[in-house]
Amino acid sequence: EEAFETNNVTTDQKRFDRNWDIWRASPDIRIAGPTFGWFAAAVGTVKRNAKSGRLKKLNFPITILSASDEALVRNEAHEAVAAKLPDAQHVTIEGAKHELLQETDAHRAKVFQALDDLLKRAGI
Repeated sequence: EEAFETNNVTTDQKRFDRNWDIWRASPDIRIAGPTFGWFAAAVGTVKRNAKSGRLKKLNFPITILSASDEALVRNEAHEAVAAKLPDAQHVTIEGAKHELLQETDAHRAKVFQALDDLLKRAGI
C-alpha cells in the first residue's frame, strides 16, 4: 500500500481512500502494474503506428487528455500524437494527476467538459 501523500494517481483523498478500501476488501479483483506482455504490446503498437502513418488516416475528432502533474507517462508523447492526427485536440487538466476520472470533482468537471466538446465536434 502507499500513502496518499506520495501517490502518483490522484489529488483526491476521498477517492484514493475508497479505492484502497475496495482493494483491501476484494483480494480476488486486485490488479497491479502492467505486465511485461502488456508493455511489449503497447510499445509495439506505438512503433507500428508511428512508422506506418496510420495516425494521419484517423480523420475524425479525437481528444487526448493529459494531467499536468503526470508522473507515470510522458505528456510530450500525447502532444506528439495529437500533432499527427488531422482532427485532434490535446487538453491538459491543470493540477491533476494520472487517473483523471479518479480526481477531484473540479478536475473531473474539466474532463467531462472536454468530452462534451468532443461530442459536439463529432456532431453528437
